[in-house]
Amino acid sequence: MLGFNRVIVEPSGIYDIDEFFDCLYEEPFDDWYEIGNAITVIDSNLEDDLSEESNFILASQVSCAGTILLSKVQELKNNKKEAIEKVKNHIKKALKNIRCNKKIDNIIISKPWDSLTDDDLEKIRNSSYEKTSYVKESAIRNNKYKTFFYINLNISKNELINRIHKIFADKRVGNVIRIKGFIQRNNKWVKVNATKKNLKIMESNVGQGIILVIGECMNMKFVNGYFPEAVAIENKN
Repeated sequence: MLGFNRVIVEPSGIYDIDEFFDCLYEEPFDDWYEIGNAITVIDSNLEDDLSEESNFILASQVSCAGTILLSKVQELKNNKKEAIEKVKNHIKKALKNIRCNKKIDNIIISKPWDSLTDDDLEKIRNSSYEKTSYVKESAIRNNKYKTFFYINLNISKNELINRIHKIFADKRVGNVIRIKGFIQRNNKWVKVNATKKNLKIMESNVGQGIILVIGECMNMKFVNGYFPEAVAIENKN
């Protein structure tokens, strides 16, 4: 269709993988496209205390992967080998909990992306996908996962950092998974991407005036209290 050789679909991390396969098995897409590869990217700083619902989503997305690609390996501190093994064991436990017998040891790539060799890239390109059965849950459809949008937030970089730390520490807001987006200061964009473990903030030449707060079982009233200057919008995943 339209002369494309390949189409890359990069959904939200909070995503029901069956929706992807169901879509491509329906007309007219089944005549236009065929599935090539399914690559599951997992943060090597994976949280230890994921909820049951988040572990289900993690495992279900691994269940179809031809390649599991760990990200941010270069940011691991101390014993990298031990940290990577810990992530692998977490994935295996999540798979076991949904009764999925997927074997992952031979499909995980756990090196910094700028160290990937031609052989690594060829392996990924030819890894295809594998739909492994598991016990289905309705974690996403229960609307526990939400995204709050905060538009035109006019605060300083230091104030943004301070509020982000307070949000992650405030149990009243619910389980915040990630805060990301941009604010504009002195005609420059400031980009932020934060989790409980890591906060990255840098200047950027391009951006848009919006901050996203992503999580599960969140209370919008309390999150709004940290961004009273902004226009707040809720999007249920």
